[in-house]
Amino acid sequence: MNKVKLLKAVNFVLFLLFIVQGLTAIGMFFDVNIVNLRYVELVHKCNGLLVIMLIVTHITLNWAWLNSTYFKNA
Repeated sequence: MNKVKLLKAVNFVLFLLFIVQGLTAIGMFFDVNIVNLRYVELVHKCNGLLVIMLIVTHITLNWAWLNSTYFKNA
């Protein structure tokens, strides 16, 4: 898989994980009892770890752009 396709896949999955993270955070904040709160907390924690891993992957795939944009010598 080339870099562009991989980045598109990572971005899409990261977007979905952010939605899940937000919904579980809202569910925990407002104490929504639609499902078991322990299950929601577990999903929130595991999803958070996946988000962190994909953010690192996203930064790694965009490192050349970040380096040329923000860290170039003046």
